[in-house]
Amino acid sequence: MPERVERALVTTWWTTLKRHISDDLGVGHDILHVPFGLLIFLGAAILLRSRRENLLLAFGVVTLLQLVNEVLDAVQWVIWTGRIAWGEALKDTALTLVLPVSAICAAGVAGLFRRGDGGRVSGGMQ
Repeated sequence: MPERVERALVTTWWTTLKRHISDDLGVGHDILHVPFGLLIFLGAAILLRSRRENLLLAFGVVTLLQLVNEVLDAVQWVIWTGRIAWGEALKDTALTLVLPVSAICAAGVAGLFRRGDGGRVSGGMQ
């Protein structure tokens, strides 16, 4: 199978899945970036909770997954229109990362990045 056809099948599958989720929830596809970004961030932070840098690593996970999403979207845009929709990619990325960035800022203000026992994040004020 030619590479272009394989890429088209992957991106069509991805686009169709996102459209089904959007339709099933009755919301626009753009707004889905906000809760999914937060859910992925929180899930990664929970999985990495024993590490001092858990929030930053969780942010890295969300950012990486968002970049993969945008690469798949970019391939789809090139197939559809012959060009990449950079404005759409930037908007989607901003929507995905807005709550994780807010959570990291709130954690910094609350003092959650202070070093506790054994290198773990300390939740209390010291």
